[in-house]
Amino acid sequence: MSERNEVGRRSVLKTVGGITAASVLGGTATAPALAAHEDDETPVRVNQVGYPVDEAKRAIVTSATADVSGLDSFEVVDADSGETVTSGSLSEAVTDELTDKSTGHSIKWADFSDLSESGTYRVVVGDHESRPFEVGEPSEVYGDVLADVGRLYTIKRANTHIDDPETGLDIGPGHMQDEEAIVQEPETSDFLNDHEPGDTIDVTGGWYDAGDYGKYVITHTVAASQMLLAYERNPEAFSVGQFDVPDSVDDPNVGEMPDVLAEARYGLQFLEKMQRPDGALFFKVAKSGPDEAFPGMEVAPSDVDADRYVLGLSSAATAMAVGTFAIAARVFREYGDDDYADTMLECAESGFEWLQENPDTVWEKSMYQDSASGTYGRQPLGDDADGQEDAAERYWAAAELLRTTGDSTYDDYIQNDLPQYESYDGAVEIPSSTGYRGPVSWNTTISLGHYAYAHTDGADADVAESVVTGVTWNSQRIANGTDAYGTGVYDFYWSWVNAGVSRATQMSWAADLGSDTDYTWAPLHYALGRSATGYSYVTGHGEKSTENPHDRIIQSQNMDEPIPGMLVSGPHANIWNENGELQYDGPLGDHITQETPHQMSYVDDHGSYVVNEWAIDYTAPLFFALAEIPGMTASEDDDDDDDGDDEESQVAIELASSNVSPDGSAMADVVLSDAPAGVSGYEVTVEVADPSVATITGANFDDTPLQTVGEEPSPSDDGASITVQAADLSESVQDGAADVELVEVGLQAQSAGETAVSVSVGNLDDDDGEEVSVATTGDTLVVATESLPTVGDSESAPTDPDGDGQYEDLNGNGEVDYDDVVLYFQHREDPAIADNVDAYDYNGNDDIDFDDVVQLFKERSSAE
Repeated sequence: MSERNEVGRRSVLKTVGGITAASVLGGTATAPALAAHEDDETPVRVNQVGYPVDEAKRAIVTSATADVSGLDSFEVVDADSGETVTSGSLSEAVTDELTDKSTGHSIKWADFSDLSESGTYRVVVGDHESRPFEVGEPSEVYGDVLADVGRLYTIKRANTHIDDPETGLDIGPGHMQDEEAIVQEPETSDFLNDHEPGDTIDVTGGWYDAGDYGKYVITHTVAASQMLLAYERNPEAFSVGQFDVPDSVDDPNVGEMPDVLAEARYGLQFLEKMQRPDGALFFKVAKSGPDEAFPGMEVAPSDVDADRYVLGLSSAATAMAVGTFAIAARVFREYGDDDYADTMLECAESGFEWLQENPDTVWEKSMYQDSASGTYGRQPLGDDADGQEDAAERYWAAAELLRTTGDSTYDDYIQNDLPQYESYDGAVEIPSSTGYRGPVSWNTTISLGHYAYAHTDGADADVAESVVTGVTWNSQRIANGTDAYGTGVYDFYWSWVNAGVSRATQMSWAADLGSDTDYTWAPLHYALGRSATGYSYVTGHGEKSTENPHDRIIQSQNMDEPIPGMLVSGPHANIWNENGELQYDGPLGDHITQETPHQMSYVDDHGSYVVNEWAIDYTAPLFFALAEIPGMTASEDDDDDDDGDDEESQVAIELASSNVSPDGSAMADVVLSDAPAGVSGYEVTVEVADPSVATITGANFDDTPLQTVGEEPSPSDDGASITVQAADLSESVQDGAADVELVEVGLQAQSAGETAVSVSVGNLDDDDGEEVSVATTGDTLVVATESLPTVGDSESAPTDPDGDGQYEDLNGNGEVDYDDVVLYFQHREDPAIADNVDAYDYNGNDDIDFDDVVQLFKERSSAE
């Protein structure tokens, strides 16, 4: 990955006024705590990461730490030279009166949207100046933030060894007990169906939820769905290598598809394993028992040896998984992975069938379900829900299946079986129903349902209009000063910062439908530093950003700097209750009094879990919003060396056919992408990850410019690998050659399944004898569960003699002969051939036709 923005990477921990605190959770000492209301903080607040050059650019001048009444103008200056690049007048003051306990701050806005020159700047107002920020192309400003947020999920993978040179982490794999997680005994009713208490299930995959080590279906759906939608809406924002995935991560999808899809699949893997045969999903995986509790903050994932349990069942969580599976089916179909798309659609349809069979809210609990993990309970959603606590999630599930399949059955379900979330008239007052104002969160996904429905062909216009309800309200409130800081929310509940960012994404959606959203990105600017406290709530990004998030991995590893990309929950309204009682343990009460305005009730301390914990669902809206920035693009060379050298050459596995029958074979070409100075020789090793699925049969040099010398290479005894050495004896590979085939390796199917096929390079020398540095990429071979059907009266299934993915041997006798031509001619319209176009389309036009007969005849002639 390219070198990170140094403005976002601080190596010196700040201390303010000698304020220090120690975490009371787990007994681990913490770094100095930073109170939110520091008197010396600049009153000029900006997005400390920066602004895209073609987007609105505004700073806030607040009376939080200075008298702003006499300030009426501003300048933007070059951060290095101090030279003024633009100037203007401040807006009229507005008062922050968002809630009953608002800050009361007087706020003025500085609009410098006319600044169109890339650079690093500060905003100066009187004697005050802002923290530095960038102006540039969207990818220049936000590219590192997006990449950090994405790779955060990789770093937080469960059951994975993380050896990350970027952060210095070397942990895991942890919680390998998930391979045999125990089904806990039910508490509320006998809801296990096909399982018994004490059964074990493999539930590996997915991510640690937050500061803890639990894995929850609902938060996985919120995270994975937004990753997938971000890619679906903005594929140009993502690339292979973008997240700089550590080499220790053993995942065959990494390097084979954009990193965002590989990461989403890791979360989907967990969801798929949590689905029961009847379609419902278990609720979570965690420790469970009468004496169990959250582990201490000093405990690393690999230090936890307690059993892990599969717990609970929820119709809301099942519906959320259905929506996520349906998105995955659509996205991976478009990407070109039909097999995985089919799997995801099957999961979605199975889950929806269970929802139809169980029309009432289902909330089943296991014994000791919440003894050592988060509750994530569900409350009614307001008058429109008629007491049906999972109505919003059922709406989302049906809307995504409607959009993915076009089946009107799902529209009928929305129109007839669910409470209606109708259109909104646009008044500034807070809407009466949570259905109108809901951001994307674990507690409601109605906005995702609105979005899916609004983008479905033939959708009901009145229902589709719902997608702009909350965002219209949002934009109006920011523009007229009701939401003076541009938070995007109506109250400061737990994790509200991510809710504001989620609404920024919703405003971006509304722009698709023609809604006026001039303040679309205000909540994103708030999260990145244009805030009441002056903090950027995203770790590693912004000169003053959260440094001490509540997180067991960070604390157990004594990290000097946090993992970058975490969006923490932010200030909280209910630290003290109306009776003057402190609601939460930890250091909050040391710094926040009953008089502290809610928007200022924040302390940057590891122990402040209420305001300073991150989570996979908190951070997902930030990932989505960054991808939505107009003009955000990523290139395939995101993982180039930091020094700007040219892109490395690639040695890649290219399978002639990635899908074979149980008795089929395939050829794997090992190809060098380019040879600027030629090639004199090489040593490479080709391996299959699972020799029970396929084995290596040998190496072939017939069509390659390089040749082996002496004894022919042979595979290992188990067929899992082969090492090949060859030299360019005829000097055929000239300087600048491209797509040089080094060797062809044969593969033989052994049993149904899939296996990664990888290549490693021992050495590769150019014509000057210099060793060439190369990157490598592999491929995946899928062995089908069944052979192709026999053709005509043949007794044997067709075969692919040359491993090119096309089955020329129709009668299955191991040869391409005239009888095969006759069979093809006579039975080309039979289902055995017509339903398997990929296997029999010899001329490559995606059809079965007479020219395929001609091509097969030519193949037979050349074979004879």
